[in-house]
Amino acid sequence: MSALLSFIPKWFRKSEKRKQQFLALFDQLCSSEMPESNPFERYSETRWLCRAKVIKNILENWDLLIKYFEEILPDLKRENKFKASIILENLKDQELKKLFVF
Repeated sequence: MSALLSFIPKWFRKSEKRKQQFLALFDQLCSSEMPESNPFERYSETRWLCRAKVIKNILENWDLLIKYFEEILPDLKRENKFKASIILENLKDQELKKLFVF
């Protein structure tokens, strides 16, 4: 669980292009404005309030994150494809999602 909490923010933090792709997908699929919460916030293992905020942000964007990683996965290079496939596999795990909700 903590791996997913750190992998998702790291994925977006390292690339402005990835952020823009995610926001474009959000605009395409959601009629509302981008919520204040987003999956780009940095995760800290030592700060509990930060951890709760990151969990909340990922949960609010869970389905959109799945869609995002499904769309970009075929076009990625090998190293990034491996990282993205791990993130996607974890996001598709319903038991893990229940753990996040709990």
